[in-house]
Amino acid sequence: MSALKWFAPGLISGRWACVIAAALLVALFSASCSGADLSLDDRALALNRQLICPLCPGTTIDQSSVQISKDMRRIVREKLEAGETEQQIKDYFVDRYGPFVLAAPPPTGFNILAWAIPGVALVGGAIGVGFILRSMRNRRPAPLAAGADDAETADTSGADLVPYLSAVDADLENISRRDQAGGKDDEE
Repeated sequence: MSALKWFAPGLISGRWACVIAAALLVALFSASCSGADLSLDDRALALNRQLICPLCPGTTIDQSSVQISKDMRRIVREKLEAGETEQQIKDYFVDRYGPFVLAAPPPTGFNILAWAIPGVALVGGAIGVGFILRSMRNRRPAPLAAGADDAETADTSGADLVPYLSAVDADLENISRRDQAGGKDDEE
């Protein structure tokens, strides 16, 4: 039994699971290969979006208009033209300004939690939804009448509602009489 059938039985057929898995693999492969044919301007812009301005907290150097950001953008472009890799350029700025210059923390040490927690939460949520769907599918209907052991022996005739319905009818009749009497007083 596959993990998908245990997780959400009857939700997705085997054929659809294969189609979804193939689509995800194609998307991942195309995303990993897309960096090879970027122009110098595109590479510089992508790198500028990964570096934080030291004077403007939370603003990348491509968004900031202060002089230090302009200088950093110029340095990025010069280093890319010189043939340096993106990692070498990031290392240069980290050595100069510290690790807080990176928009995304490196997945090492304590920062690994920033990368791991979203994935763990996503997997945990998916497992929780799977258990909920499975319990909803396996749930038996509740008996209709209180005290009945199963739905077959439950009284569905409504005989136990007769006293209640009689009291409701009497209350409605009293309200109707009171409104008619009140309406005549208002007319006078």
